[in-house]
Amino acid sequence: MRSTLLLIDDSPTIREIIKIYLMGRSLEFVDAENAERGLTLVGLMPIKLIIADIKLPGMDGVEFVRRLRADARPHIRSLPVILLTGQKAADLRAQGLEAGANAFIEKPISSTALNELIGKLLPQG
Repeated sequence: MRSTLLLIDDSPTIREIIKIYLMGRSLEFVDAENAERGLTLVGLMPIKLIIADIKLPGMDGVEFVRRLRADARPHIRSLPVILLTGQKAADLRAQGLEAGANAFIEKPISSTALNELIGKLLPQG
């Protein structure tokens, strides 16, 4: 059975790179260009994992995670989230983890690191 992964990034190129890196996995992908759309999709689809850029138009990735973690539905508030960042700022990472992100990946994205994280965070089966 395929798991659904939600990709939230305003760059179609980054979303495609992630899909290529994860091609060998049994995954279906749903794309969102901003966090607001991502929150809507989470309520409509059986998402198993989220990868979101920290820098998004409108609501940023940290606020997205805060809203996700505040959701009344346990299956949504407990979804694993990986935040993407192009910045090395430790305070940004701390804000994301404090908001409830499970992990960070720095850009440029490493295929190996991404696959290792997915293996740890995505329930098998």
